[in-house]
Amino acid sequence: MVKIFRRLLNKFFSAILFALLISFCTSILYAGDVKPFVIVTTTAIESIVSEVAKDNLQVITLIPPDTCPGHFDLKPSDALKLNSAKLLLGHSFEKETFLKKIAGLIQKESALRIVAVSVEGSWMVPDTYISAIDEITKILKGQFPQQAQDFESNAFRYKEQIKKESEHLKTRARRLRLDQVNAVASNMQKDLLVWLGINVVAVYGRQDEISALELQRLIEQARVNDVRVVVDNLQSAGKAGKPIADELGIAHIVLSNFPRVYGGKVSYLGTLKENAQQLFNILKK
Repeated sequence: MVKIFRRLLNKFFSAILFALLISFCTSILYAGDVKPFVIVTTTAIESIVSEVAKDNLQVITLIPPDTCPGHFDLKPSDALKLNSAKLLLGHSFEKETFLKKIAGLIQKESALRIVAVSVEGSWMVPDTYISAIDEITKILKGQFPQQAQDFESNAFRYKEQIKKESEHLKTRARRLRLDQVNAVASNMQKDLLVWLGINVVAVYGRQDEISALELQRLIEQARVNDVRVVVDNLQSAGKAGKPIADELGIAHIVLSNFPRVYGGKVSYLGTLKENAQQLFNILKK
């Protein structure tokens, strides 16, 4: 009887040990499959990290594409993500505001490294965006040296795609003689319009920054310069320039200053082409 009990007990402990061993091995295997993740503030940075890193990294984006970074508040759930990450990438214009706020949420024992990408100007302009690709690739190679070669080759291919598409858009802009078009625009859209050859005769800020006197001045400038289109910024609510267009009976369009989602994925090229196509559709009439 005692021998039978011992055999049963041995089988029981053997089963327990086997189950624990399987569980331990599975957890190691699972942990090995989990990709490192990078937190980014905007979809402009997300679009670059996703293309340069491909399947090597996961990307978590804090600010939705249609939201102004200067008017976004962190959620309590964001603090947990921040304290679990090793790298956060933001813009240089966020350094003294949003990134400083994030730094205040980080626990002392957190290993999070916060880096402001030092590329100024509108990233929707291809030349500026390519500079951002180079800067971000350099940061990623330093943080994850084992994937440096992949990052380098992915970045090269991505830049070639952008150069090809940007030349195509510039050619279309020349054919449509956009250099003969005058516009009034949001200050967030000026750089892209100038890149396409459009003459921006006046700019304005957010709607709540425009006084009645300033609005009247903008309308007069648009009238005197035979402006054909008013261009608003989606992330600034997209309404500030509409009174100008309505007063003069001219076209009003809203462009995005950050990459948006196309086919379930954030796409810089998709957004650039859509922005340009809106202008082409209006100005070829």
